[in-house]
Amino acid sequence: MVGRAPLRVFLDASGQTWHDIPTYGRVNWSVEQINEHAREVWETHRPGQFVVGMLLAYGFLPYLAWPMRRCKVCQTRWMCREARWASRWFDSLERGWSHLVDVEL
Repeated sequence: MVGRAPLRVFLDASGQTWHDIPTYGRVNWSVEQINEHAREVWETHRPGQFVVGMLLAYGFLPYLAWPMRRCKVCQTRWMCREARWASRWFDSLERGWSHLVDVEL
């Protein structure tokens, strides 16, 4: 798991736990609600077909970048931010919070 950013969890003054979720920001949902959201994100944000891409080197020299995959929903390079978050969420449930969660007070 080296190189992966930890999931972000925040504790407020009253002791409530807030999770940082892409497109929603900080929420204080239950684990079951976050699981359901992560499952829905993981099922919808999937890689599309391979696409040949045209990129520019030095701002003017075109070259082919092949193959490129894009998310079917948000059309960003695969693996998109939402799919990465869902993957990290499921990994954290399997491995336990102590290794993947960065708690900020």
